Amino acid sequence: MNELYTERNWLHDSLLDQWYELAERLKHPEEHRPVALNLEPVDADLAGAIDTLQWFEEDIGRAVVTLPTDSHVYRVRLGYREQDYRIVPYPIAEAGAPPAAAVTQPGRANPVGVSYFYSASEERTAVAEKRPHRGALVTVATGRTTRELQVIDLAAGMILSSPFECSGEYLPSLVESCELFNHLNTEFAKPLRHTDDVHEYLPTQFFAEWVRDHHYDGIRYGSAMSEVGTNIVFFDPRVVQITAVRLVRVDAVEVAYADYAGED
Repeated sequence: MNELYTERNWLHDSLLDQWYELAERLKHPEEHRPVALNLEPVDADLAGAIDTLQWFEEDIGRAVVTLPTDSHVYRVRLGYREQDYRIVPYPIAEAGAPPAAAVTQPGRANPVGVSYFYSASEERTAVAEKRPHRGALVTVATGRTTRELQVIDLAAGMILSSPFECSGEYLPSLVESCELFNHLNTEFAKPLRHTDDVHEYLPTQFFAEWVRDHHYDGIRYGSAMSEVGTNIVFFDPRVVQITAVRLVRVDAVEVAYADYAGED
């Protein structure tokens, strides 16, 4: 619907076009050396990256939400512990984010060696995100936030309720921010696959680092595995305290499929 609000200049690279270009540079480090281990730019190839996100920074405040202290989130760990000939959930101490040294695989938001707290707003979403098989036993942990947190809410989407909510001069850039914002939600929501090239995660990791550097506490994004609830990644695992754990059995797994027509 955003196209109804403004004319597009086809000779102008939109914010989303610039992000696509940045993403390709990030995903091909053998050609561009785009990021160091700390995800900071180290090459002139990324000179435009900062400009791209600085433009975006003007509108990102529209998507900030505040999570009050004691907000509930859920985290799932596949499996269980055997204790005194009984099957029990993993203890609270082992249900949170892993220590940084144990993070040997990258995620959508974190590189190797960086520990973030991945969670969901709904228990069902947290279970679905792990893609367990039928009959699997999984440990469900309930956590609460320990302080008020400022989170970028990609899941809500950035939309224009009216073309009159801002000046006509500013409108085109806001429309472009909306496009990029909604694209980023789609990228974060994509389920991870064992066959993925880890370079595919670098664009979302780069954005997560940018958000963290701007002193936000995390990112909320949609779930591709559940129709209800959202995912939330917190940059500092200490902002969530695990308060309870329980063991559940997955009784059913719904499967849906369609002919493959290439990646979106």
